[in-house]
Amino acid sequence: MRGHHDAMVHEALDQGGLAHVAESELRKARFITYVSYWFTALAAVIERYQELSRKGTIPSNVDLDALLTDDMIDLVKPFRNAIAHCSDHDDDRVLSLLENAPTVPDWAEKVATSFRTYFALHDEPPETGRSVGEGAA
Repeated sequence: MRGHHDAMVHEALDQGGLAHVAESELRKARFITYVSYWFTALAAVIERYQELSRKGTIPSNVDLDALLTDDMIDLVKPFRNAIAHCSDHDDDRVLSLLENAPTVPDWAEKVATSFRTYFALHDEPPETGRSVGEGAA
């Protein structure tokens, strides 16, 4: 979804600005869908990572933990709750994230990249010892 978001932003910038997205109801709906799914999924991964690392089930990661600030968690978690539980799109929890557009995508990209690195380092489930690529459940 981040890739779709980024492609739409680049397309809009190439066309003269973000107003290009707003010119079409379809583009606007696609953009909101991509952003909503991207941050909702990312918030769920963050929440599960934090829970499992707190319990000691998986190792924590200093670089990843440094990105997961309370300010950003307090922004994406309510957003996820509003989207996942089908609230109105004018819900303050949705609008709060969208009002931070200049910083949130950059932070989310850093978090996604850090998770990608983390998963590459830890690709063996603790209960089987097999790598995910070997068909472990």
